[in-house]
Amino acid sequence: MTRFQRKKESNNEVVENLDTLYRILAMPLNWFYNISGSYVIAMILYGLLIKLVLFPFGIKQQKSMLKQASMRPKEMAIRKRYAGRDDKKTQMKMQEELQKLYQSEGYNPMSGCGPALIQLPVIWILYRIVYGPMLYILGIGKDVCQNMAAYAGEIAGRSFNYKDQLQWMDVVAKNFDDFKQNVAGFADHFATEADFTNFVDKFKIFGVDLTQKPQQVFGEWTGAAIAIVAIPVLVFLAQYISMKVTRKMSYQAMPDAQNAASMKILDIGMPLMTLYMAFIFPALLGIYWIENSLLAMIQQIILKKMYPIPVFTEEDYKKAEKELNGKRKAAKKSGGSVKKHNPKSLHHIDDDEDEEDGSASESRTTKTEQKKSKKNAFIEPAALKEEPGAEKEKETDEA
Repeated sequence: MTRFQRKKESNNEVVENLDTLYRILAMPLNWFYNISGSYVIAMILYGLLIKLVLFPFGIKQQKSMLKQASMRPKEMAIRKRYAGRDDKKTQMKMQEELQKLYQSEGYNPMSGCGPALIQLPVIWILYRIVYGPMLYILGIGKDVCQNMAAYAGEIAGRSFNYKDQLQWMDVVAKNFDDFKQNVAGFADHFATEADFTNFVDKFKIFGVDLTQKPQQVFGEWTGAAIAIVAIPVLVFLAQYISMKVTRKMSYQAMPDAQNAASMKILDIGMPLMTLYMAFIFPALLGIYWIENSLLAMIQQIILKKMYPIPVFTEEDYKKAEKELNGKRKAAKKSGGSVKKHNPKSLHHIDDDEDEEDGSASESRTTKTEQKKSKKNAFIEPAALKEEPGAEKEKETDEA
């Protein structure tokens, strides 16, 4: 067996395992579908169930936010000390102090990312399940779905993924007889056109077929077409409002100028991207995204009520600043001397380097003086020379 064949087999095993996982997770959706008789209602109930299952991860995220929020006064005191200096050296010092603060308080900045990362694959799996009702709800086999997708691609002049059934269900509805004659296994599940029509009716709400794409009916002025085109707009509004409310209800760390600009772009960029996707995908997915946005907003409101974010006064910030300065002075005294601030430094952040340079200079001066004194100790003093005429005066005195 070649390396390529082994890799292909490995990929097939992964796909088969994922399909098995999808089918297991689709069981509650199938149950809701059988009870309600509506795929739309089943999908909404399923989305609510998943939110409830993932709620503990939301609690963990909220607790991580509270831990970070509790350090706000101390963090602000550190940032205030380095305010007005944007050079790399200063920013590195500030980050070092912030990291020391996090370590002393037992806070891990990455602790809030874990629950979010866990939820991402779950959301993707739900998306795949919602997008493949024939495969995961009706239990139509993979081979038949692949044949249907291939034939739908021939008719539409493009390729389709057999899992993305909402993308080509409208092709089947318009060409039912052709599918019944040319797709092996199709008639086993849909013996008559009424069978398929009854299945499609499960995707309607108030008479609106949610398997249709807004781009397909754009420009039509029927009530159903207007309702379908309105869904992407509602998706945009739901996500935009949800992001704003969620951010307001959760703790936000102090962003720098670059991060603040990125957040503003994200606030409008993400809803716009979702608007475009909701316009080109079946309307059913738009309903699913609206529900997710609203549930995320409601969840954050509930979490804030359960674990309110602390509010600090000006006195709390002054106390934290005083505590920070006290620790710095204690650290300086324990080092052997009280460091003097360098008046040339804007916020005295360069004092350490200046004092180290001063200490080194004093040390060099002391060593030089010691060497000179040792050298003088080993050299005898030179004899004084007498001035001219001094010998004659000496002889006269003796006489």
